[in-house]
Amino acid sequence: MTLTNQKYKVFIVDDDPFIRRSLEIKLDDKYQYDLQSFHSGESCIEALTEDPDLIIMDYNMGEDVMNGMEAMIKIKELLPSVEVAILSAQDEIPVAVEFLNNGAIEYLSKQQALDYGIERSVAEIIQKKVLQDELARKNEEIREKNKALEIAQEEVLKANKELKDLNEELDRRVKKRTAALVNSLNKLKDSKEELENFVYRASHDLKGPTARLLGLIQLSQMLPEDPSNLGYMKEVIKGLDKNV
Repeated sequence: MTLTNQKYKVFIVDDDPFIRRSLEIKLDDKYQYDLQSFHSGESCIEALTEDPDLIIMDYNMGEDVMNGMEAMIKIKELLPSVEVAILSAQDEIPVAVEFLNNGAIEYLSKQQALDYGIERSVAEIIQKKVLQDELARKNEEIREKNKALEIAQEEVLKANKELKDLNEELDRRVKKRTAALVNSLNKLKDSKEELENFVYRASHDLKGPTARLLGLIQLSQMLPEDPSNLGYMKEVIKGLDKNV
């Protein structure tokens, strides 16, 4: 079993000093483990601040102390990340199932662990923890990326809303400005028509007097210089003044 270069901290908890020493010998110098031994669950719990990676714990540690189940439950409450493997002198399937259901990562027979493969079992447990930690790290990265994606999506939605509001405001202003220009054009058109009508009426009103004046000039050139004719022209000119 291939492990990483990291040094993993392993606690061995057993009331039998022979078992503790035997496990230390089997694990020491095999892999890069930082090993510590404890004679009871209580003493192990007091050392949890050192943040072990794995605790190998005896199932039955005598009277007046915590048994393996009680110690494991307390340990998992205080340090959920630590893995706990249970050692038992007997292969008791119901007990093994109970331990596994309460969070134990492995249930090992003491005899098999001492005779055949505690090294391999511990390596497999550590490797499983490595994979679990890596999976947890990947899941955390995914959660962070999903969170960043959600934030980015919210920013995009916000930007789209702002753009929509801006377009609506721009459209409103364009319509308002267009209406104002149309109104100004209509007023200018009305003013132009009024001016054309005024010019037409003024031109029409000026044509009559002008024609009469021209007629009088021609008449004065045709008639002899007679005072009565002069009086007649004065009367015509007064009439023009009234019509203007």
